[in-house]
Amino acid sequence: MEAVATLFKEQIGLIVTVASCVIVVSFFRWFFLKRESALGAEKKLPRQLWMLLITIVCVLIIILALPIKEATRGQVLSLLGIVITSIIALSST
Repeated sequence: MEAVATLFKEQIGLIVTVASCVIVVSFFRWFFLKRESALGAEKKLPRQLWMLLITIVCVLIIILALPIKEATRGQVLSLLGIVITSIIALSST
């Protein structure tokens, strides 16, 4: 039981960050998309782009809050950048 308490104390920052990001994304999903669900596709697109931006920012914040070494964090962020770049490149063709 003591090991679990120690682990929880070490990870409290990450837990709070993930919970905050989930709350923020859920709120903005409701605010942008669910509140006015009868919107057409043309009006939904900007809202969906805002949701994409908010989600990417939350993922970046969670990656920065992970308890990993700087070199590993840099590699994860580089991988995320490559993935986002490839998604943009493939969606524009």
